[in-house]
This record gives sequence, C-alpha cells and structure tokens, in this order.
Amino acid sequence: MWLWYSWQSAAVVNQNGDFLDIEVNDGNFSVQGAKERLQLVAQGHLPPEAKLLLERFPEA
Repeated sequence: MWLWYSWQSAAVVNQNGDFLDIEVNDGNFSVQGAKERLQLVAQGHLPPEAKLLLERFPEA
C-alpha cells in the first residue's frame, strides 16, 4: 500500500493498483495559494489531503 500525492490531491493505492481512498481539494486557489502549495510539496512536506489519508491509512 502506498500514498500518492500532488499539490492538490492525494490517494492511497494497494499493491494491485486499486484506489482505496482519494482526497481532492477542489477549492479555488489563488496564484499565491497554488504557489505556496507547490513549494510545500517541493520541500518534501505533505499537503493537508495527504496528511488526512495518512491518518486513515498509517501503513501507507
């Protein structure tokens, strides 16, 4: 099982490639908000959607 994430979404996938759960932030991002999220991910930090899934699936 592994956790996949991007600047605005996250998913947990099992060993067969099946999606177990998905979180998407479909809110409106300003240019500055998108930039901040991209910097967050580029620095190796998890976005809120990934943190939420990691709480649900700590083994991911």
